Amino acid sequence: MNQYLKENPLLVGRRFMFERVRALWGAKGGVWCALNFSAWEVDHTAISDVGYSSVHWEAGAEVARRAHLIVKENQTYKKAQVEDGAENELVTKATLKRKINDLFSQLGQHAPVFLVSNDSKGDLKYLRSKAFQVLLTNVIHELPDAMPSTGIFVVDLPELFYALTGSGDSNTEQNALQRICTHLKIPFGGARNASSDAECTLQALRSMASGPQVDAQREQRWPGQTEVQVQFKAWDDDPKYADLEGVIPPAISC
Repeated sequence: MNQYLKENPLLVGRRFMFERVRALWGAKGGVWCALNFSAWEVDHTAISDVGYSSVHWEAGAEVARRAHLIVKENQTYKKAQVEDGAENELVTKATLKRKINDLFSQLGQHAPVFLVSNDSKGDLKYLRSKAFQVLLTNVIHELPDAMPSTGIFVVDLPELFYALTGSGDSNTEQNALQRICTHLKIPFGGARNASSDAECTLQALRSMASGPQVDAQREQRWPGQTEVQVQFKAWDDDPKYADLEGVIPPAISC
């Protein structure tokens, strides 16, 4: 491991970040918020729905909030999948813009803000776009050693997972949320929409941040791994893998 870390400085940084997330989460300070945007595949500016899930602490007690904002005008392009829940709200594009700006004002009341994302580059681009125009003046991508009093700190969920699994690869996966949830044993079923994905993102963060130190947590989750990087089998990545065994016809010998 020591030799591997010398050759993979990216993993060293990820491991430091993992321990900082654990320390900051354990301090029960600030507010942690996962955002998710869902858009039409043909035109990413046609946002169908936005979801967020947040948690902060008051007098040591956890306070959670969740919302699913469905954009009325864009349902003709991509209809949001909706399941029963009090968080569902049909809004106009103008109302969506106001609500997202209001969200960041509310988050600021519990500063610092830890913005948990599965795609931070894309999320920040959306927030700064004409559709939202959220004023983000103090966004920091490096986590502090101790709990700060102000600022918006970006927490990349895939980076956290790669620290846990020992990956020093600079090429991160796209659409990694389902795979991360599968390996952390976080339910990823039901209707897939911006709200459920935001909730899964926050739950994945919670699962890792509330666990033990990175090496101890890795051994706890995947015992007996001898490689520096956790080696997942096909059936680890896809819970339905075993169901396909009888579907694939056997080879015909000539």
